[in-house]
Amino acid sequence: MLKQLVFSTLFVVGLLFSANVFAHAGQVDTNGCHFQKSTGKRHCHGKPASEKRASDCNLKAAAPGDEDVLYGRVVSVTDGDTFKAKIQGVVMNFRMADIDAPEMDQPFGSEARSLLTAAIEGKEVVMLRVDNDPYSRLVVQVWIANLLINREVMARGAAWFDREYAHGNCLYLVENEARDAKRGLWALPLEKRIEPWIWRQRKRGAASVQPSTGPRAESARGR
Repeated sequence: MLKQLVFSTLFVVGLLFSANVFAHAGQVDTNGCHFQKSTGKRHCHGKPASEKRASDCNLKAAAPGDEDVLYGRVVSVTDGDTFKAKIQGVVMNFRMADIDAPEMDQPFGSEARSLLTAAIEGKEVVMLRVDNDPYSRLVVQVWIANLLINREVMARGAAWFDREYAHGNCLYLVENEARDAKRGLWALPLEKRIEPWIWRQRKRGAASVQPSTGPRAESARGR
């Protein structure tokens, strides 16, 4: 009787294990996700999505000498999210990743530039290149010491989260915090809070915002 009971228990456990394996077939990636063979859909394990989003905010400061890291002095600020910096004697153009600041001719545009100017102009910065754009600019995360400037700009309400081209969700959370606290541009009347990509579309006389067809398409980000 005891042997039969043990055998039955092992048999049931084996069935449950097998069912779990077949239900979750496919290799798991670094995020704990894989494609479920039975449905063809992506399936993830581990921490809830909210915790994963929050972990994006713990991005470690880049260090000179690391891959795709540049170090230099900011020589001028163009607007709230673009600037020039001298790298090894060469002045280069940069755009800040994950944010989209107001254009200079729209409400809060000059304030956004003034904020970024005060934060980085004339200072040594460390930058992690995450992309290029069609205008010969490097798209970067920017640090002064351990302060992530992209995050600081967003926290002060000087930019929108760049939903279409962002490389993580951290600044979406920061934007919401600034919006709730009515900091920076979020203190403006609603009719003056126009997303920069919509502002640019209107200036080009577009009847409506069209979805981009390629990386950093001109219709969405050019200026």
